[in-house]
Amino acid sequence: MIEKEVKILDVPYALLCQRLEMADAEKLWSKQIHDRYCDTPDGQLAAKGMSVRVRQEGDVTVITTKSKIVGKKGQKKGKYPTKVRKEEDTTVPSLKAAWAAIAVMGLEVVREKHKIRISYRLDANSVCDVDFYDGLPPIVEIESTKRKVIYQRINRLGLADYRVTTWGSRKLFRYYAWWFL
Repeated sequence: MIEKEVKILDVPYALLCQRLEMADAEKLWSKQIHDRYCDTPDGQLAAKGMSVRVRQEGDVTVITTKSKIVGKKGQKKGKYPTKVRKEEDTTVPSLKAAWAAIAVMGLEVVREKHKIRISYRLDANSVCDVDFYDGLPPIVEIESTKRKVIYQRINRLGLADYRVTTWGSRKLFRYYAWWFL
């Protein structure tokens, strides 16, 4: 599946909840998530714009492969900057099974993160996720099948004046490094 998304930073959560309610967003779920990113010992996947993630959501374990899409359909700058990735999810029976698969691929955990995610459906074609990391302000993520729809949803929620970015978690954590001082 092709994932198109942006993150919106520094949105007060109470304000976001009001805006989601006004937009008739449907709360889908709230989960604790533990992500572990894997790579070869020498970082070959990252060098190719790829990653493998092992995600635990409660009792469910999913291995996700991600790869950047380059060219016209890939990450876009300009009017509608959007992060675009090809993602393939494989649900495995257990965390032990995930580690066995990771070992067979010759991968190891290179970083991990914990978060609480609350997911809302904005409409049939778009979702708004709110991620809560320890010590950081909430991070809003809007996903859709079309770039233009993402920005329409940002406007509909009244979030256009906030910082919109295509950063991944590593850049976000560097951006908020001052937060920990």
